[in-house]
Amino acid sequence: VIALNVEKMIPENAPVRLTDAQLEELDYRRLYKAYSPKGRNPVTDPRVIRESGQLFVSGRERPDELHKAPEVSFDPEQVLSEHPCVKGILLGEGEAVFRDLMESHYLHGRSLSQIAGICYRRDERASEDGCPEEGNSVADNGRRETAGGLSESAFVRTGPRDLLPMDEVPFVYTDALMKELEHRIVYYESSRGCPFGCAYCLSSVDKTVRFRSLELVFRELQFFLDHQVPQVKFVDRTFNIDPARTVQILAFLQEHDNGITNFHFEIAGDLLTEEQIGIMASMRPGLVQLEIVVQSTN
Repeated sequence: VIALNVEKMIPENAPVRLTDAQLEELDYRRLYKAYSPKGRNPVTDPRVIRESGQLFVSGRERPDELHKAPEVSFDPEQVLSEHPCVKGILLGEGEAVFRDLMESHYLHGRSLSQIAGICYRRDERASEDGCPEEGNSVADNGRRETAGGLSESAFVRTGPRDLLPMDEVPFVYTDALMKELEHRIVYYESSRGCPFGCAYCLSSVDKTVRFRSLELVFRELQFFLDHQVPQVKFVDRTFNIDPARTVQILAFLQEHDNGITNFHFEIAGDLLTEEQIGIMASMRPGLVQLEIVVQSTN
């Protein structure tokens, strides 16, 4: 949920470094077991996706590390319980809360309790390696004993953060970046969310769909066309969820075809209309490609 190339938003003087990891050697059998016949298990271990995710790690003699990965915010208390070196987790969409964390907390010292959209460990003493010291552990139920012998939650989950309007999601591509991405695929998001309720899919948790304005979409697609990108891959969950909007985007791509760029869409085959099929049938072969998968019932 951290935006593509969001590391470019980290101020140079922030005491933070961004780390990443590859997905090779994951045991995907654990992923398959995470789903029950009646739907997704509510205690799915987010480490199935990656051993650590969007985390900010406590340390004394080193800068904090920010790790990025999908879906780790589903059960943050469990991750914090199992990973004592992890200081906190960003919840949900990452663009706004990530910027707030960088500017308000790391640059200006604002308390984590004042930043919406995070879950973090209460003030625990840290050892030299950044992990809580022995004797200050968290019980399996996510609670700990205070100095006065009282039990309290070991973690703090701040209030929810409003969903970011799609037009406020930054367009991260620049002329300089496009030089680095020459002859490579670029990813683009014109909508976010899914209205369907497939039990096995995490996208079904949020039933809302938000769209980037067509004015912005057309301007940004023209940017890719001007740079003759080989392929623009839309990451929209279901590109053709809005029939009229789909027709407008397809018509724009046909009218502004540069003879090079290919556009990849993930669509629902049952939502295709005759008008959409007609436009695509008259396009240059290779202008668009469709990913149509066999879905279970909604």
